Amino acid sequence: MARHASGKQNYRIAGWIWAALAAVIVIAVMVVGWIVLARNNQDQLTAPECPQGDFVVQVWAADTAGLQPKVDEFNEANEVQLDHCLKAEAVEKPDAEAIAAYKAWGEGGQPGAALWQPADRQKADEALAVSKVEIGEEKNGVLAPQLRDKALPELDQRARGAFLRQF
Repeated sequence: MARHASGKQNYRIAGWIWAALAAVIVIAVMVVGWIVLARNNQDQLTAPECPQGDFVVQVWAADTAGLQPKVDEFNEANEVQLDHCLKAEAVEKPDAEAIAAYKAWGEGGQPGAALWQPADRQKADEALAVSKVEIGEEKNGVLAPQLRDKALPELDQRARGAFLRQF
């Protein structure tokens, strides 16, 4: 009988093995890609969505040093209301200037800050008692003044309420 061998050794790997190896590599790349995309998506999901942008709540105080840590804590909480990211800003304002601003607001002027931490609460109460501005809420010495006969816009109410809850 005749020999069919060429006399050389055949060390070739079968084609199906190459195909299986390529399939395993493709699947591994797809799994790694999926994991990377999932991690990026988690970062986006944890960030607050604020399509309307930031809404800044001003907090007046005669001395902002004691108030600033609470403002920073509120800002780090990333509170969201009505598609706005709520942020707080401590503004140094002496009691006399704050009282004058709130009295002017009661007479039709520009609104004062949504929140106020007076140095002298008794003096603040006496001054506001004879104006058209009243204290809507109060927590730990931080007041939320409002006009007696007119409600604040909803976003303003929610923003100052969120700050007071955290204070």
